[in-house]
Amino acid sequence: MALPALISTLLPNDSSAPSITRCEWAGDDPLMVAHHDEEWGVPSRDPVHLFELLTLEGAQAGLSWSTILKKREGYRQAFAAFDVEQVARFGDADVERLLADAGIVRNRAKIESTISNARAILALDEPFPDLLWSAVGGEPIVNRPRTLADLPAETAESKALSKELKRRGFRFVGPTICYALMQSAGLVNDHVITCFRAPDRTDEEVQAYTIGEAKPLNAPIGLAEYDPRWPELYAREEARIRSALGDRARRVEHVGSTSVAGLAAKPIIDIVLTVPDSADEAAYATDLEAAGYVLRIREPEWFEHRVFNGPDTNVNLHVFTEGEEEVERMVAFRDVLRRDPGELELYLRAKRELAAREWRHVQHYADAKSAVVEDILSRALA
Repeated sequence: MALPALISTLLPNDSSAPSITRCEWAGDDPLMVAHHDEEWGVPSRDPVHLFELLTLEGAQAGLSWSTILKKREGYRQAFAAFDVEQVARFGDADVERLLADAGIVRNRAKIESTISNARAILALDEPFPDLLWSAVGGEPIVNRPRTLADLPAETAESKALSKELKRRGFRFVGPTICYALMQSAGLVNDHVITCFRAPDRTDEEVQAYTIGEAKPLNAPIGLAEYDPRWPELYAREEARIRSALGDRARRVEHVGSTSVAGLAAKPIIDIVLTVPDSADEAAYATDLEAAGYVLRIREPEWFEHRVFNGPDTNVNLHVFTEGEEEVERMVAFRDVLRRDPGELELYLRAKRELAAREWRHVQHYADAKSAVVEDILSRALA
């Protein structure tokens, strides 16, 4: 996991320390937290569990998920622990009995759909889990959203699954319900990147956006104490960038840990450059390369982000499109650390604790810092 129990152990005697960072929807309800930590996004191929989740997601329609979780034990008792064969044999008398059961949602259509769905499962010519997992090609989709606002209500995959389930006789399986089922059952992993349950990027994912070989680190992160020469190195690189691009360099900013006095850092000068369109590499990459910069990362799915390494200084030049919100976040984070000693100390202690661990890739270390970064930003931007 990206951040295993980090934040809760950073400052155990400091009441200002943040708690473990979870997806915001989990809240502080014990049932919601347990579902988030132990079930949501975890791949399941257990037919009983999947029938249970299908039933619960359908029952949620028009209600809160916390309401359904509070009734979960009631559902298990009412529907024979989700034994498909037993539920499929339920008849009219069982429906009437269930309509009087306060332990479940007493909605006739939802009750009858659970029974008919059990019968639809028995009528399948393939295992129920195989049918569900075929919607994602048999492997989980990992989306890595930054915030809950990035989560869709439905996707092309959930629409296709909904259509297929309806064709097979299932009920209460609209695209939105199907997507919620896919999230709960781990067909998709939608934990936000700051959540401690967000998965580490695989070697294949890291290589996919790296130009050249993405060599694993398999070591702790080396931090250097603040060096007053870092701003001078930035100023030299800024002049080089502006000379290469002229007015195409719409904004150049020194960001990252080397831009904050007193903050230990990897001795790499992080620079943000905005251009009219970062996806249009032909409009700027050739001139940067002529100035000695080398393109190393291309992330079209993340704000069309590009990273160049410097010619004679250890530099990460981050290129974004002019006006991109991520640039404002990076600058805002730098500025709050510059003006608030308390936030600076919190971040520094988090960095040191994380850097001491062994990391497969530097990106894993960067992802792990996201929780404390978001915690600080949430206060700064409130």
